[in-house]
Amino acid sequence: MIISIASGKGGTGKTSLMAAFASLAKNKVLCDADVDAADLHLLTDPKIKERHDFQGGGIAVIDPDKCTQCGLCRELCRWEAISEQFEVDSFDLNTDQTQAIEKLAKEKKMTVLGRIPFDPVFTKSMVQGKTIFEYNTESITGQAVKQVWRKIIESPEMNEKGNV
Repeated sequence: MIISIASGKGGTGKTSLMAAFASLAKNKVLCDADVDAADLHLLTDPKIKERHDFQGGGIAVIDPDKCTQCGLCRELCRWEAISEQFEVDSFDLNTDQTQAIEKLAKEKKMTVLGRIPFDPVFTKSMVQGKTIFEYNTESITGQAVKQVWRKIIESPEMNEKGNV
């Protein structure tokens, strides 16, 4: 199974969320492909087997004037990077945006795996070099992350691709 976490904006919690998921996974190989701030190692203390310099290719861009929203790009993506399942991070900071995202997901028959609330504890744990679970086992955000994780590992689509 491959889990990718993406956002076009920095500081959204991608690394912290991946570290939290990694701490819940049994067998894992981690790849932090952030070209600006590959910091996953600060939270996970991994045994590094390989390092590679970044070599970028073209940037994928959706032309809104040509896109028919047919979903073909999701089907053809060779890295399966466009999933029909996702979670909404810091959903409580902009409820209008969250509702718009979830409405679009419903229209596209996509699955919202959960909502993770904004929580300063998530940032505090990262500053301490710990996952949310190492820093505060009772945080609301940690519980939400665990709920999303359970949905991921119980998902038939995810389990077809291998054990978590």
